[in-house]
Amino acid sequence: MAALSKEYQLLGNAYIGNLGGEDCYLRLYGKYTEQDIANNRSYIAYRSAFYIAQSYGYVYTGATTTKYISGSGLGGSSNDATGNYYPGETTLYEQGGWVTHNDAGELSVWASTRWYSSPWGKDTSTSFSASLPTIPRASYPTVSNSQPYIEDTITIYTNRKASFTHKLTYKASGQSSETTIATDVTDSTNFTIPSSLYALIPNSKTIGITIYCYTYNGSNQVGSTQTTEITAVASESKCSPYTDTPIYTVDSLTKSLTSNSGIYETFINGVTDATIEFMCASKNSATLSTAFLWRYDGTNKVIVSTKTLSGTSATASISLSNITYSKLYPGVIDSRGYSYYSPFGIPANFDEYVKPTIDGELRRTNQTSSEVKILTLGGNFWDKEFIQGGGTNTLTLSWRYKKISDPDTSYTSWVTLSPTLTYDTTNNKYSLSSAISLGSLFDYKSSWNIQIRAVDKVCGSALGDAAIVRTFTITRGIENFSIFQHAIKMNGEVIFYDN
Repeated sequence: MAALSKEYQLLGNAYIGNLGGEDCYLRLYGKYTEQDIANNRSYIAYRSAFYIAQSYGYVYTGATTTKYISGSGLGGSSNDATGNYYPGETTLYEQGGWVTHNDAGELSVWASTRWYSSPWGKDTSTSFSASLPTIPRASYPTVSNSQPYIEDTITIYTNRKASFTHKLTYKASGQSSETTIATDVTDSTNFTIPSSLYALIPNSKTIGITIYCYTYNGSNQVGSTQTTEITAVASESKCSPYTDTPIYTVDSLTKSLTSNSGIYETFINGVTDATIEFMCASKNSATLSTAFLWRYDGTNKVIVSTKTLSGTSATASISLSNITYSKLYPGVIDSRGYSYYSPFGIPANFDEYVKPTIDGELRRTNQTSSEVKILTLGGNFWDKEFIQGGGTNTLTLSWRYKKISDPDTSYTSWVTLSPTLTYDTTNNKYSLSSAISLGSLFDYKSSWNIQIRAVDKVCGSALGDAAIVRTFTITRGIENFSIFQHAIKMNGEVIFYDN
């Protein structure tokens, strides 16, 4: 289909015939002169013409010759066409009229013309159909930001093509009706995403919103309602849950070693048991999901323990035993999946305590000796001061023994060892400076268990863990040479000579 422009186009051309030696044609032209956007109409002009191809002579039609034209926006017109026609074109009709477009602003027009002559015995017609440029109708809305945060303000543009006004509304996912944003809008208006939308997404970070644009010419709506979609986001900065500074209680031993006027701000490595409490709250219609304690391993945030929560505000209580972390921080996760890692950690102080250990070597002075010596003795020992009033740690070594062959025999009472020890405070070690004798208490004809015990301010204390005890076994001695009634026993190398 042809498309009309603002210049006449030849759209119909019919051969009438050779009249008196002249080749004659009936022609039909069309164009549009203007478009009335506000009223959705175009003015169409038509022209029909008699055309003689030769450049000489003329055609006389005589009586009873008729011309006729009809088309979109026209009624039919018929007139006498008697007369002379000369080379080139002779206009028969030039008429026009307003034609209304459809609701989409689209329009196709038609026109036809006829030339009838009884003297020449000719009846010729031609016609055309053509489209016009679409007239912009309902405005199509666009936005300055299609993914705004809830409570942020965006601009809605109507992109109008005429002096229309608009009503803008919105409807969020889960809502059953539209809410008016603004009326009598010309080119644009601002829209603040309402905070009330938080309540529609307690478990989600986003919500879809449809914006509706109604276009009006006066009080009459133009075209159909146009829409655009945006996705509003519950921002983490406005919706992240939070916790307050934690409070905690510790075990009695930690209190006794780190007390300072009743304030307990120190944990002891591997010793302290603590119950840690902190208040958690969610924001903007989310609910609480999980409270947690976390630590930093130098690279990552590592969750240590969790507690399930519900509601919008709750106190989390988490208990840990034998804590080995120098700093713990509270945190919380909400129903939207947003999390908060508090920068406020506990405790204020941390004693890098290590429990004592015992390693050593005990041996008879010879195979038939009843004397046992401690040749080496050492292990771990934290030779430092407990923070906040606990004083310096101390190490007490003691020992006891029993004969293995007599199961009913109990160990002797503990006897304190008073060796000279060397301390390596950097590596938390102790060692025996020189060997010490435990006496000649261990008949070489029997085997013995000797226990050495290590007690510091944690292990072996009234409130703390058990003392560290290590058992060493002294085996039965073997004589070098023994003569029996029927045998001789020798321990060691024997060399016989024949001299």
